[in-house]
Order: sequence, then C-alpha cells, then structure tokens
Amino acid sequence: MIRIVDGLLSDGSGATPVRNPGIAVSGGRLIVGKAASKGRASMEISARGMIIAPGFIDAHSHSDIAVMVNPKAENRILQGITTEVTGNCGFTPFPVTELNREQMCTEYTRSGIKLSWSNVGEYAAAVNRRKPAVNIAPLIGHGNLRSAAMGYSSKSPSAAQMKTMKKLLEQNLRMGAFGLSSGLEYTPSGFAGWKELSELCSVVAKFGRVYATHMRNEDGLLEESVEESLKVSRRSGARLEISHLKATRKANWGKAVKVLADLERRAGRGERVMWDAYPYTASHTDLTISLPKHIMDGGFGSMLKAIAGAALRERVAREMEDSRDDDDWRSIVVKDIEGPEVSRFSNMNVLDIAGELGVSPAEAVFRLLEGNGHDIAIIVHNMAQEDVDAVFSSPLTGIGSDSSVYTGGHPHPRAFGTFPRAFRRYVRELNYCTVQGMVRKASALTAERFGIGGRGYIRNGYFADVVIFDPAAIEDRSTYDEPALTAGGIVHVIVNGVPEVSDGTVTGRRAGRVLQAQQLTGGRS
Repeated sequence: MIRIVDGLLSDGSGATPVRNPGIAVSGGRLIVGKAASKGRASMEISARGMIIAPGFIDAHSHSDIAVMVNPKAENRILQGITTEVTGNCGFTPFPVTELNREQMCTEYTRSGIKLSWSNVGEYAAAVNRRKPAVNIAPLIGHGNLRSAAMGYSSKSPSAAQMKTMKKLLEQNLRMGAFGLSSGLEYTPSGFAGWKELSELCSVVAKFGRVYATHMRNEDGLLEESVEESLKVSRRSGARLEISHLKATRKANWGKAVKVLADLERRAGRGERVMWDAYPYTASHTDLTISLPKHIMDGGFGSMLKAIAGAALRERVAREMEDSRDDDDWRSIVVKDIEGPEVSRFSNMNVLDIAGELGVSPAEAVFRLLEGNGHDIAIIVHNMAQEDVDAVFSSPLTGIGSDSSVYTGGHPHPRAFGTFPRAFRRYVRELNYCTVQGMVRKASALTAERFGIGGRGYIRNGYFADVVIFDPAAIEDRSTYDEPALTAGGIVHVIVNGVPEVSDGTVTGRRAGRVLQAQQLTGGRS
C-alpha cells in the first residue's frame, strides 16, 4: 500500500481544493477517506504544500508509434500525463490490409518498428508487450480506415468499399477503440465528403463513441468547416470533438473567439459538441499540407512522380502561390530534414529557403520533398495570442498537446510543456482559471468526453492515476529553440498504482497499458 499524506486535494470535479481526506493506493486502485489510514503502508508520500490531482489526460496525442519506440515516455509523465488519447487526425497504425500494408510498413520502418498487427486488439498487445509508462486510449483513424478499404485513391468509395470500411470500423470499436478520428486537411482522409463521414459516424454513434475531427479548414473557411463537422454529428448521432480549435493565418485572427462563443452556446443548449486546444501560437504538422489535395491522390510516392512532369508541376505551383503570400511562406519553418541534399535547410522558413535556392516558395517545397524522399515536419507560426488565450481558457476546452512521446529530433515545445504551461500561464500568471478549474480541464473533462472509465477523478475505487504538483513551481521550460527541456513542478506521478515519478525523478517503473472503451452498458477500462 502507498499512502499519500498532507497536501490539498483537487479531485477533478472542479470543486475548491480540500485538505487531504486520506488517500491510499492498493492493488492499482484508490482508497479515499478514513479507510486510507488503515493498514500498513510500504511507502508514504508527503504532499505538503502541494496539490493532489487525478493524472492528466491528453485529449489529442500522436504517440501511437512513438510510445513503442520510447515506452519510457519521460516527456509525458514529467508533465503529469498518465493517459493519452491517440489515433488523432485520421492517422492510426490500424486497420491494416493488403491495400495499405506496404506504405505503412515503409513509414514504421523509419521508426524502427516492425508492423505485426492488423487491428486495434493486436496493436494493443504489441504496445503492452513494451510496457509503456502511460496509458493509451486509441481512436480509429479515418485515413487508415479508408486506405484499408480502397488504398490511397481520391475517389468516393463504392458500395462495397463503404461496406468494408463500416465492417472494419465496427470490428475495431468492438475491440475497444474509443471512436473515429478524421484529418480532413490531410490525405487520404481529406478525400472524403461529409456524407461518407456521416455514414461511418452512424456506426460510431451505435457504440456511443466519439467522432474527433481535424477539420477541413482552420483559416479562411473555419466557420464553414465547423458547420460541416456539426452536420456530420447531427446526421449520424455521434458525439463531436473538434480537435485543436484555432484560427490560423493573420487574415483570420479573431475568428476563433467568435467560433468559440457559438460552440459554447451550442454546448449550453445540450448539443453534443466538444473541443480541445493547446496553449501555443504555432502548429506542428507536415510540409505536404501545403500541397493541393488532388496531387496526393495515390499517396506520397505518386505525388513525387506527378510533380516530375513539368506541366503539372507548374500548374500545382501556381495553385500554391495563389493561396499563400510571403507572410504565409515565412511562417513555415521546416524541421529535421534527413535528405543529405537538403538537410542544410533544417530550421529555416520556406521563404528564406526559396531565396537561397533562387526559386519560388512552391518550387522550394517540391525540392525539399524530393530531396528528403518522405514528408517533412514543419512548425507554423500563424496564430494570434489573443485567440489562443480565449479558446484555451474556456472551462469547456479540453487540453490536447497535439504531440507525442519524444523519440529524438527537434519537436514542438508542446511535446514537453503543454500541461505545465497551462497552469503557469493561465492559473498563476494571467489568473484566467483557478487551479481546480485547470485540473478538471486536464483530467475529468477529457475522461468524461471520451468514455475513459474509472479515471479522471480522485475517487474511491478509481484507478490510481495521480499527479502531485507544486502550484507555485509548475512550469514549462521548453522553447522553440530548445524544445526538449523537461517541465518543472511535477513532483510525484502514479500510474495504475505504480510510482513513475518520485521527487521529480523518473523511476523507470512502467505501468501503463492500452485501455478499452466502455460499452454502452458500462464496463471497465
């Protein structure tokens, strides 16, 4: 038994923190109240001067493969994260069929992972064998679902292909996946229209699960994309989670505040709409997002072959130049380029790269992708601080880092700092939120939305996922120049009853696992 003494309890409900009522951990579960003082404890943790809270839950993670590469997940547990909702933006390591196996194998081989599964159940077993430090709550990616049924084609699915998608979706939901995600700015997910998404989401609704969407547009067509997402939810009956709510590019600054107000009104009326965000003014994505979707028909390899033709290359370049100005190209900073011919351009923006090469920004993008041989990570500085602050501080906004377990390279600082930054900036410095309000946003709010049973609260009988932090010292240290700096103020972290951070130091004891969604009748996680 582990006994936690002293400290203030913020239990996830949003209620004012109270004096520790007695908290112990036994058999991976919490004992809260007088019973916590009974029995002999093998370990006692002092929380004097600190907040005892439920383990933080990342509503938007991309750790699907990264947690297999680095199951220690130090950058996650040192933020207080104990559970990650993965499979976002339409990308997951499953389902796998002969139609998408080759491309997925190629992608994962670069990470040193051998593809040995075909569905979420087999994927879960593969992750669990590596003993991850964090819990994983996987969604099903629409992009992978689509490619498993029809490859990387831009066409609408035939009746047979739709039947296959629905069958695969239902199979993986029955195995415990937490819902469906889409990435409509990416391909192949972005090839789908709202009717295709609605038909698939009707299956999601049958299981009472969530539809999480990276919307089709987050800049000039933000409002229209929100409406499309709401329509899919209304027509299908699936609960909606809008991923990383924001307005990008300077001409659209201010739109996020208006959209937020509308979504808050809808939620207040009982509409099943939810959303998450991260507390940074730059995004992190892939360079191919700057290409027109049609050129990605068939996947990355097909795109490279297509732009080798002079006429098509010129036409696509014109499309790209017409849709962006110099400020847009300047905001795109490329990271971790591996191709020897172009690696010198890492950490430069596209406009400067174009100037050095003596070509247009669009042509610079082509040359970077050709020289690298696969997609390139980018950080895009194009959001207004006022928008980010308004969205993130809303009590209805969940916290999603939109990052992953660290496996090397030059990540976005949010990979190391999202949750501590939330407390430092919005609680301690700006006073936009209370400690208890931020704790709820970081834990119970996401647990409830995604149906992560037995977690998100400090309650008797719940799974023992606990974070103990110093409210005066919790802070992010990672920056865009030095993104791999660990956070401060996280003193103890317990995952499934096992101490994984003790006095601010990672113990190396890894007790996470892949979770299963609750069935409509209830169930265990």
